Amino acid sequence: MTEGATVTQLASRQAYQPDMAAMARDQIRAARESLGLDYEGMAAVLAPLLSHPPRAAQIRSWETKVVPPGDVVIAAGIAAQAAGGADTMSRLTAARYAGITAAYASRSDFLADYPAADLLAGASLIRASGLSLNMICQQYATSALRDMIEDGTEMRLLFLAPGCPAMRDRELEEDYSPGALDALTTLNMGILASQVQARLTPAAQGRLQIGLTGDTLRFNILLIDGGMCVAQPYLPHARGLDCPTMVIRRTSGPVRGLHGTFDSLFDQQWERRETPLC
Repeated sequence: MTEGATVTQLASRQAYQPDMAAMARDQIRAARESLGLDYEGMAAVLAPLLSHPPRAAQIRSWETKVVPPGDVVIAAGIAAQAAGGADTMSRLTAARYAGITAAYASRSDFLADYPAADLLAGASLIRASGLSLNMICQQYATSALRDMIEDGTEMRLLFLAPGCPAMRDRELEEDYSPGALDALTTLNMGILASQVQARLTPAAQGRLQIGLTGDTLRFNILLIDGGMCVAQPYLPHARGLDCPTMVIRRTSGPVRGLHGTFDSLFDQQWERRETPLC
Protein backbone atom coordinates (compact mmCIF):
# COMPACT_ATOMS: atom_id res chain seq x y z
CA MET A 1 0.00 0.00 0.00
CA THR A 2 1.28 3.49 -0.84
CA GLU A 3 2.45 5.39 2.21
CA GLY A 4 -0.10 7.91 3.33
CA ALA A 5 -2.90 6.31 1.34
CA THR A 6 -6.33 6.29 2.93
CA VAL A 7 -8.55 3.20 2.72
CA THR A 8 -12.29 3.75 2.93
CA GLN A 9 -14.44 0.87 4.10
CA LEU A 10 -17.56 1.10 1.94
CA ALA A 11 -19.55 -0.94 4.43
CA SER A 12 -18.98 1.79 7.01
CA ARG A 13 -20.60 4.38 4.80
CA GLN A 14 -24.32 4.16 5.30
CA ALA A 15 -25.07 6.12 2.13
CA TYR A 16 -23.37 3.50 -0.03
CA GLN A 17 -25.76 0.95 -1.51
CA PRO A 18 -24.42 -1.39 -4.17
CA ASP A 19 -26.71 -1.86 -7.16
CA MET A 20 -27.44 -5.53 -6.59
CA ALA A 21 -30.07 -5.61 -9.33
CA ALA A 22 -27.57 -4.39 -11.91
CA MET A 23 -25.02 -6.91 -10.67
CA ALA A 24 -27.52 -9.76 -11.07
CA ARG A 25 -28.37 -8.62 -14.60
CA ASP A 26 -24.68 -8.44 -15.43
CA GLN A 27 -24.21 -12.03 -14.27
CA ILE A 28 -26.87 -13.26 -16.67
CA ARG A 29 -25.36 -11.29 -19.56
CA ALA A 30 -21.82 -12.38 -18.75
CA ALA A 31 -22.85 -16.04 -18.56
CA ARG A 32 -24.63 -15.86 -21.91
CA GLU A 33 -21.75 -14.10 -23.63
CA SER A 34 -19.21 -16.55 -22.19
CA LEU A 35 -21.21 -19.38 -23.78
CA GLY A 36 -21.45 -17.51 -27.09
CA LEU A 37 -25.26 -17.77 -27.16
CA ASP A 38 -28.11 -15.58 -28.31
CA TYR A 39 -31.17 -15.14 -26.10
CA GLU A 40 -32.93 -18.18 -27.56
CA GLY A 41 -29.89 -20.36 -27.02
CA MET A 42 -29.49 -19.20 -23.43
CA ALA A 43 -33.14 -19.98 -22.72
CA ALA A 44 -32.59 -23.52 -24.02
CA VAL A 45 -29.52 -23.97 -21.80
CA LEU A 46 -31.29 -22.76 -18.65
CA ALA A 47 -34.50 -24.73 -19.30
CA PRO A 48 -33.33 -28.08 -17.83
CA LEU A 49 -31.98 -26.31 -14.73
CA LEU A 50 -35.16 -24.44 -13.84
CA SER A 51 -38.64 -25.56 -12.81
CA HIS A 52 -40.21 -22.90 -15.05
CA PRO A 53 -38.33 -22.88 -18.41
CA PRO A 54 -37.66 -19.32 -19.62
CA ARG A 55 -38.17 -17.78 -23.04
CA ALA A 56 -35.81 -15.63 -25.06
CA ALA A 57 -37.76 -12.47 -24.24
CA GLN A 58 -37.32 -13.14 -20.53
CA ILE A 59 -33.56 -13.57 -20.91
CA ARG A 60 -33.41 -10.22 -22.67
CA SER A 61 -35.45 -8.51 -19.96
CA TRP A 62 -33.34 -10.07 -17.17
CA GLU A 63 -30.27 -8.55 -18.77
CA THR A 64 -31.73 -5.09 -19.33
CA LYS A 65 -34.50 -4.08 -16.94
CA VAL A 66 -36.01 -6.84 -14.77
CA VAL A 67 -34.25 -8.23 -11.71
CA PRO A 68 -33.56 -11.92 -12.45
CA PRO A 69 -34.77 -14.44 -9.84
CA GLY A 70 -32.12 -15.99 -7.61
CA ASP A 71 -32.49 -19.47 -9.12
CA VAL A 72 -31.93 -18.01 -12.59
CA VAL A 73 -28.72 -16.30 -11.50
CA ILE A 74 -27.45 -19.55 -9.95
CA ALA A 75 -28.44 -21.57 -13.03
CA ALA A 76 -26.66 -19.12 -15.32
CA GLY A 77 -23.49 -19.45 -13.23
CA ILE A 78 -23.68 -23.25 -13.35
CA ALA A 79 -24.21 -23.20 -17.11
CA ALA A 80 -21.24 -20.90 -17.65
CA GLN A 81 -18.96 -23.12 -15.57
CA ALA A 82 -20.16 -26.48 -16.94
CA ALA A 83 -17.56 -28.31 -19.00
CA GLY A 84 -18.65 -28.33 -22.60
CA GLY A 85 -21.13 -25.52 -21.97
CA ALA A 86 -24.33 -25.27 -23.96
CA ASP A 87 -23.70 -28.10 -26.42
CA THR A 88 -23.12 -30.63 -23.65
CA MET A 89 -26.26 -29.57 -21.80
CA SER A 90 -28.38 -29.53 -24.95
CA ARG A 91 -27.25 -33.03 -25.94
CA LEU A 92 -27.97 -34.30 -22.43
CA THR A 93 -31.45 -32.82 -22.43
CA ALA A 94 -32.20 -34.13 -25.92
CA ALA A 95 -30.96 -37.62 -25.15
CA ARG A 96 -32.90 -37.99 -21.89
CA TYR A 97 -36.11 -36.06 -22.53
CA ALA A 98 -36.15 -35.16 -26.27
CA GLY A 99 -36.46 -31.51 -25.28
CA ILE A 100 -39.42 -31.95 -22.89
CA THR A 101 -38.85 -29.56 -20.00
CA ALA A 102 -42.23 -29.91 -18.26
CA ALA A 103 -45.27 -32.17 -18.42
CA TYR A 104 -48.73 -31.69 -16.91
CA ALA A 105 -51.66 -34.02 -16.39
CA SER A 106 -54.04 -31.47 -17.92
CA ARG A 107 -54.13 -28.13 -19.67
CA SER A 108 -55.68 -26.67 -16.52
CA ASP A 109 -52.56 -27.59 -14.54
CA PHE A 110 -50.37 -26.21 -17.31
CA LEU A 111 -52.19 -22.86 -17.37
CA ALA A 112 -51.67 -22.48 -13.63
CA ASP A 113 -47.92 -22.29 -14.29
CA TYR A 114 -48.12 -20.70 -17.75
CA PRO A 115 -50.95 -18.14 -17.90
CA ALA A 116 -51.74 -17.24 -21.50
CA ALA A 117 -50.79 -13.60 -20.95
CA ASP A 118 -47.31 -14.58 -19.75
CA LEU A 119 -46.87 -17.35 -22.29
CA LEU A 120 -47.44 -15.18 -25.35
CA ALA A 121 -46.01 -11.87 -24.10
CA GLY A 122 -43.13 -10.60 -26.20
CA ALA A 123 -43.43 -13.30 -28.88
CA SER A 124 -42.40 -12.45 -32.44
CA LEU A 125 -44.06 -15.44 -34.13
CA ILE A 126 -46.97 -17.53 -32.83
CA ARG A 127 -48.13 -20.61 -34.73
CA ALA A 128 -51.00 -22.74 -33.49
CA SER A 129 -53.15 -25.58 -34.79
CA GLY A 130 -56.11 -27.22 -33.08
CA LEU A 131 -59.86 -27.65 -32.99
CA SER A 132 -60.94 -24.28 -31.60
CA LEU A 133 -57.73 -22.70 -30.20
CA ASN A 134 -59.44 -21.62 -26.99
CA MET A 135 -56.19 -20.67 -25.28
CA ILE A 136 -55.72 -17.83 -27.77
CA CYS A 137 -59.33 -16.97 -28.56
CA GLN A 138 -60.96 -17.35 -25.12
CA GLN A 139 -58.15 -16.95 -22.57
CA TYR A 140 -56.31 -13.95 -24.02
CA ALA A 141 -57.81 -10.48 -24.25
CA THR A 142 -58.62 -9.39 -27.80
CA SER A 143 -57.18 -5.95 -27.06
CA ALA A 144 -53.90 -7.59 -26.06
CA LEU A 145 -53.90 -9.65 -29.26
CA ARG A 146 -54.41 -6.48 -31.31
CA ASP A 147 -51.60 -4.72 -29.47
CA MET A 148 -49.23 -7.64 -30.03
CA ILE A 149 -49.93 -7.77 -33.74
CA GLU A 150 -49.68 -3.99 -34.12
CA ASP A 151 -46.30 -4.19 -32.38
CA GLY A 152 -45.05 -6.71 -34.93
CA THR A 153 -46.09 -10.18 -33.72
CA GLU A 154 -47.02 -12.56 -36.53
CA MET A 155 -49.75 -15.16 -35.90
CA ARG A 156 -50.63 -18.20 -38.01
CA LEU A 157 -53.70 -19.92 -36.60
CA LEU A 158 -55.04 -23.16 -38.06
CA PHE A 159 -58.53 -24.36 -37.04
CA LEU A 160 -60.29 -27.64 -37.71
CA ALA A 161 -62.83 -26.72 -40.38
CA PRO A 162 -66.43 -26.53 -39.08
CA GLY A 163 -68.68 -29.09 -40.73
CA CYS A 164 -65.88 -31.39 -41.90
CA PRO A 165 -66.03 -35.14 -41.13
CA ALA A 166 -63.07 -34.86 -38.73
CA MET A 167 -64.99 -32.28 -36.69
CA ARG A 168 -68.05 -34.54 -36.47
CA ASP A 169 -65.83 -37.45 -35.40
CA ARG A 170 -64.24 -35.33 -32.68
CA GLU A 171 -67.64 -34.28 -31.35
CA LEU A 172 -68.48 -37.96 -30.95
CA GLU A 173 -65.14 -38.65 -29.24
CA GLU A 174 -65.66 -35.82 -26.77
CA ASP A 175 -69.29 -36.86 -26.15
CA TYR A 176 -70.65 -33.54 -27.43
CA SER A 177 -73.96 -33.15 -29.20
CA PRO A 178 -73.67 -32.64 -32.98
CA GLY A 179 -72.66 -29.10 -33.87
CA ALA A 180 -71.31 -28.14 -30.44
CA LEU A 181 -67.64 -27.91 -31.44
CA ASP A 182 -68.68 -26.49 -34.80
CA ALA A 183 -70.36 -23.59 -33.00
CA LEU A 184 -67.40 -22.99 -30.68
CA THR A 185 -64.90 -22.97 -33.53
CA THR A 186 -67.08 -20.65 -35.60
CA LEU A 187 -67.43 -18.34 -32.60
CA ASN A 188 -63.66 -18.21 -32.03
CA MET A 189 -62.94 -17.52 -35.68
CA GLY A 190 -65.56 -14.79 -35.64
CA ILE A 191 -63.91 -13.18 -32.62
CA LEU A 192 -60.59 -13.07 -34.45
CA ALA A 193 -62.20 -11.71 -37.61
CA SER A 194 -64.39 -9.00 -36.06
CA GLN A 195 -62.65 -8.12 -32.80
CA VAL A 196 -59.02 -8.45 -33.86
CA GLN A 197 -58.32 -8.43 -37.60
CA ALA A 198 -61.02 -5.92 -38.56
CA ARG A 199 -59.65 -3.44 -36.01
CA LEU A 200 -56.02 -3.69 -37.04
CA THR A 201 -54.34 -1.04 -39.13
CA PRO A 202 -53.92 -2.03 -42.80
CA ALA A 203 -50.20 -2.54 -42.28
CA ALA A 204 -50.80 -5.01 -39.45
CA GLN A 205 -53.69 -7.02 -40.87
CA GLY A 206 -51.42 -9.31 -42.87
CA ARG A 207 -49.64 -10.40 -39.71
CA LEU A 208 -52.74 -12.32 -38.57
CA GLN A 209 -53.32 -15.32 -40.84
CA ILE A 210 -56.17 -17.79 -40.29
CA GLY A 211 -56.43 -21.17 -41.99
CA LEU A 212 -58.67 -24.23 -41.98
CA THR A 213 -57.86 -27.92 -42.18
CA GLY A 214 -60.07 -30.94 -42.66
CA ASP A 215 -57.38 -33.37 -41.52
CA THR A 216 -57.87 -35.45 -38.39
CA LEU A 217 -55.87 -33.63 -35.72
CA ARG A 218 -53.88 -35.80 -33.33
CA PHE A 219 -52.34 -32.90 -31.37
CA ASN A 220 -53.07 -29.34 -30.36
CA ILE A 221 -49.84 -27.50 -31.16
CA LEU A 222 -48.62 -24.07 -30.02
CA LEU A 223 -45.21 -22.88 -31.27
CA ILE A 224 -43.76 -19.65 -29.87
CA ASP A 225 -40.91 -18.10 -31.82
CA GLY A 226 -38.35 -20.73 -32.77
CA GLY A 227 -37.66 -22.31 -29.42
CA MET A 228 -40.77 -23.26 -27.45
CA CYS A 229 -43.60 -25.70 -28.17
CA VAL A 230 -46.69 -26.67 -26.18
CA ALA A 231 -48.26 -29.92 -27.40
CA GLN A 232 -51.38 -31.80 -26.31
CA PRO A 233 -52.72 -35.10 -27.66
CA TYR A 234 -56.41 -35.36 -28.47
CA LEU A 235 -57.75 -38.26 -26.39
CA PRO A 236 -61.07 -40.10 -26.65
CA HIS A 237 -63.74 -38.95 -24.18
CA ALA A 238 -61.59 -36.07 -22.92
CA ARG A 239 -61.88 -32.33 -23.46
CA GLY A 240 -58.78 -30.32 -24.29
CA LEU A 241 -58.63 -28.95 -20.74
CA ASP A 242 -58.39 -32.51 -19.43
CA CYS A 243 -55.63 -33.74 -21.78
CA PRO A 244 -51.92 -34.07 -20.86
CA THR A 245 -49.77 -31.12 -21.87
CA MET A 246 -46.06 -31.05 -22.69
CA VAL A 247 -43.70 -28.06 -22.74
CA ILE A 248 -40.92 -28.71 -25.25
CA ARG A 249 -37.78 -26.69 -25.99
CA ARG A 250 -35.76 -26.77 -29.19
CA THR A 251 -32.58 -28.79 -28.78
CA SER A 252 -29.26 -28.69 -30.61
CA GLY A 253 -26.77 -31.41 -31.43
CA PRO A 254 -27.13 -34.76 -33.19
CA VAL A 255 -30.17 -35.97 -31.22
CA ARG A 256 -33.46 -34.78 -32.73
CA GLY A 257 -35.85 -33.44 -30.12
CA LEU A 258 -39.62 -33.37 -30.23
CA HIS A 259 -39.71 -29.65 -30.98
CA GLY A 260 -38.59 -30.36 -34.53
CA THR A 261 -41.26 -33.03 -34.91
CA PHE A 262 -44.10 -30.67 -33.99
CA ASP A 263 -42.56 -27.78 -35.90
CA SER A 264 -42.54 -29.89 -39.08
CA LEU A 265 -46.05 -31.20 -38.41
CA PHE A 266 -47.44 -27.68 -38.14
CA ASP A 267 -45.69 -26.58 -41.33
CA GLN A 268 -47.14 -29.55 -43.22
CA GLN A 269 -50.63 -28.75 -41.96
CA TRP A 270 -50.22 -25.07 -42.79
CA GLU A 271 -49.10 -25.77 -46.36
CA ARG A 272 -52.34 -27.71 -46.97
CA ARG A 273 -54.60 -25.11 -45.35
CA GLU A 274 -57.72 -23.60 -46.81
CA THR A 275 -58.76 -19.99 -46.34
CA PRO A 276 -61.97 -19.38 -44.36
CA LEU A 277 -64.75 -17.49 -46.08
CA CYS A 278 -65.41 -15.18 -43.11
